[in-house]
Amino acid sequence: MSLIIWSYIFGGATLFGVIVGIFSVWNGRRTRADLREVLQSIGQKMDEGFRRMDEGFRRMDEWFRKMDERAEQRHQEFREFMKQCEQRHRELMEIAEQRHREVMETLKQQHQDVVELLKRGFGGSAGGAAATA
Repeated sequence: MSLIIWSYIFGGATLFGVIVGIFSVWNGRRTRADLREVLQSIGQKMDEGFRRMDEGFRRMDEWFRKMDERAEQRHQEFREFMKQCEQRHRELMEIAEQRHREVMETLKQQHQDVVELLKRGFGGSAGGAAATA
């Protein structure tokens, strides 16, 4: 009787071992398949993230390019404005120099007239003013 019991034990253990072995192989394959799917999903999400980042960088580059163009345009406008200011300054300086020459000529003429009047003594002799004093 004891051999029959041992045959049941070994037979049951063998059947259990076969079942566990088959399911462990199946479980390992299923686990690898699940891991493969998860890794593919993560890879796709990362690719999408990188694609969106590239698009964002492309838009940033475009925005910076437009900003540089606007800055260059403003800089060119400023240079033109400064040229106009310099030209207007030169014109005003020429006008101021001309007015200065005219004023100096008038002052020179008035000075010469005063000197001439003093030399003549206001219509009298040069000593007349000193004699009355």
